[in-house]
Amino acid sequence: MSDVNEVLRWLTGAGAIAVVSWFASWFLEGFAWWAALASRVRSLIILIVAILLGLGATWVLSLPPETLEPYLPYLTAIVLIITAWLATQVAHRADSRAQ
Repeated sequence: MSDVNEVLRWLTGAGAIAVVSWFASWFLEGFAWWAALASRVRSLIILIVAILLGLGATWVLSLPPETLEPYLPYLTAIVLIITAWLATQVAHRADSRAQ
């Protein structure tokens, strides 16, 4: 995914749940209050946030292209940086498990 529109289209579906689940496992798992929540509550929160993210991405895609045009270079840079960072994190975890 090298285009902001591709990322937004991905986020309108399975990408939203992937991003929110990854964020929850990477960031929220470190907080005692998150761990103290019942598993069903955590799952429901992840689902609701993923739905909101998907709806937000759908809304952004519905905007006229000229609305986003001034921001596209910045958004593209952010997308590429995050994509590269995620790839390094996956590689790091795979390498850590192999040792």
